[in-house]
Amino acid sequence: MNLKNFHPVRFSGLIMFFSIMLIPAAVMGFSGYVGDTIEISGAAPGADYVYLFLYGPNLASNGVNPEDISSEVVSGDGSSFAKVSVRNNVWTYKWDTKTGSGTPDAGTYFIYAVDRPAGKKDLSGAEYAVKTVELKRPSVQVDPKITEKQTEIEILPSLEEDETKDLSEKPLENNYSVTGTNASSTKDSPLGLFMPLIAVLISCLIICKVVINRK
Repeated sequence: MNLKNFHPVRFSGLIMFFSIMLIPAAVMGFSGYVGDTIEISGAAPGADYVYLFLYGPNLASNGVNPEDISSEVVSGDGSSFAKVSVRNNVWTYKWDTKTGSGTPDAGTYFIYAVDRPAGKKDLSGAEYAVKTVELKRPSVQVDPKITEKQTEIEILPSLEEDETKDLSEKPLENNYSVTGTNASSTKDSPLGLFMPLIAVLISCLIICKVVINRK
């Protein structure tokens, strides 16, 4: 090696380039809600395509097609992956979380962008990058202006209760006792007090009249 042509800066740049290409990279994550469409992008210098697969909770161990979470990817079969074109060394993918077989659960997922159709179990020797996606459960917000309407309930006494109350509280004007078919007042009236005297006077008058007629 000719040391006269050795450039330390250029040599350091080559080391950095190969380090980026050969060491799997986990870059800035993405986030969204279950059911949303999330745009994911990354760099792939020199590649024409990248093959994407999804890995996360309750999914197949080798990864699944992000367009159908029930479909496990098959290494070597490009049709089982989401194949994305690379333009100007950058790839962009819009992941509709409402996939062909339903939506994934809330949680942390990883989208692998690989330079060949290789699943998680066959990444040895492949160049790939990992994108982290945080799926959150949609939340429901309540408008603070909406309050519970209170309803006042007035309890009215029933007709039977009113009648019973009236009868029990209303005093009797006269206290009468009933014997046989005749009704008499228990209070002594003035006429009742003078009835015996009147009867005596009438008897006396009758006797006097009889005596006078005999004479």
